[in-house]
Amino acid sequence: MLKLTNPWLAALPAGLSLSATAGTGFASTTSRVWAGPSGCSGPKRLWRCPDEHCPAQVFSEQHALAGKRAILTHRAIRWATDALEKYDTPVSALAHQLGVSWRSLWKGIELEARLRINRPGRLSGVDALGVDEHVWTHAGFPGSGMVTGVIDHTRDANGSVHARLLDLVPGRSGKACADWLKEQGAGFTSGIKVATLDPFRGYANAIRDELPEAITVVVAFHIVKLGTAMVDEVRRRVQQETLGRRGHAKDPLYGIRRALQQVIESLSEKQVARLEKKTRRGRPDPRSGHRLAVLPKATDRVSRPAGEGP
Repeated sequence: MLKLTNPWLAALPAGLSLSATAGTGFASTTSRVWAGPSGCSGPKRLWRCPDEHCPAQVFSEQHALAGKRAILTHRAIRWATDALEKYDTPVSALAHQLGVSWRSLWKGIELEARLRINRPGRLSGVDALGVDEHVWTHAGFPGSGMVTGVIDHTRDANGSVHARLLDLVPGRSGKACADWLKEQGAGFTSGIKVATLDPFRGYANAIRDELPEAITVVVAFHIVKLGTAMVDEVRRRVQQETLGRRGHAKDPLYGIRRALQQVIESLSEKQVARLEKKTRRGRPDPRSGHRLAVLPKATDRVSRPAGEGP
């Protein structure tokens, strides 16, 4: 009764036979199974209800191998969801491997993903949390397509971090972050020791209120970015104070604008000498030189491993 379309499927699970003792017709059905685009075809019983008031009229045979009107087996959907969750494999690539359309595969993955999200114990053992915004869609009013991503930064026994996306919450606000933390309960929030975030006051307020015992850490990237913007602003201000105009290509300070944003250790001796020379030439007021020396020291602090250096 069954037709195998791949030799890898010679050994099928017990109980795969589709049989019935009564029926009035047959309908052919094909379900994609575990071995990629391989499939299993066979007859499918149809039952007709003799009651003229029955809303369904016709009932098709069901099997535990696949859901109602499904072209993917439960096992194939679990395999695709595992690949998406653990290896970030695109849905389009998984759909190509299974020989189905993107929409057909996503319909099964979405249901399986919702079941896994609601699985008890999914958030157990999390002690380091990260929150950041993400532009989910670029259409519509500015800011309307933002979501808040919640990431697990817990380290394993070897001290390595295997980042795991826990949830995406609609909106970019402190309320969205705080509401998500409240939904997880005290059992979850009491175990969070470290919380990382970008310099956004809304997230900071949510972590302060809902995770009072956690250590708040600002992502190093944002610190360096703020320091870079600060020293660039100082350079422009000194330029205006000394020359009364914007920087030109041959101006000393404009010529070292990139070097000012580098860590001191990354510069060669020649670059350091050039930096010092042009800094002296570009600042008639000696006091302005102290402003231009801030970023290399700040960046050096951020880039050093914990416990290293002064």
